[in-house]
Amino acid sequence: MDRKSLEDLATEFRIGLFETALALGRDDISLMAELAELYTRAGRVREGLALDEALVAREPDNPIFRYNLACSLALVGRVDRAFDELDRAVGSGFDDTKLLLEDRDLDRLRADPRWRRLVERLAQDGEAGER
Repeated sequence: MDRKSLEDLATEFRIGLFETALALGRDDISLMAELAELYTRAGRVREGLALDEALVAREPDNPIFRYNLACSLALVGRVDRAFDELDRAVGSGFDDTKLLLEDRDLDRLRADPRWRRLVERLAQDGEAGER
């Protein structure tokens, strides 16, 4: 078995564990966040999106949850809403320009003129924070 197959198997195993924990009533927000990421990694993007939406509903001011929701929205082609969530993430304190620029989940957004404005806003916010 090659490395990719082993990683996929491990991901599916972890998904099963986390789904079971949630089904048994364990209400753990960090477990939900990890499961959302695992779903996306496994190509189960719509399931990841549903969890990301639930996470934002529970903690609407969490910039990481908003960022992850934007990524999921971009992956399913909901570009306008993805930009809205990125704006909210930045407004809530998201400031990881490097992640934003390197995250492949956001590839669908890069050709849009709003992308450049978002990157410029993030850079300006970062400069203002350094002062």
